Amino acid sequence: MDFYKILLSRIEELPVGTIFTIGQAYRTDWPAVPAKDKIAIARKFKTEVEAGKIQGIRYYGLLPGRVHAHKQYKKEE
Repeated sequence: MDFYKILLSRIEELPVGTIFTIGQAYRTDWPAVPAKDKIAIARKFKTEVEAGKIQGIRYYGLLPGRVHAHKQYKKEE
């Protein structure tokens, strides 16, 4: 199963202006994704967002008081 493609399709469904973490965008299926895949998805997604390869998404920062697993992104126009 291509977990990354699922993530991208779910992000497309989010309304413009939404601030989200990868887990929030993935919704209730996120706990079922194997840990090693979660790490790979998070790295790839952040790298591609920062490189401008994913249009309309901007890295927004960490949730206050949290660590790496709580990176926030914002869907923009």
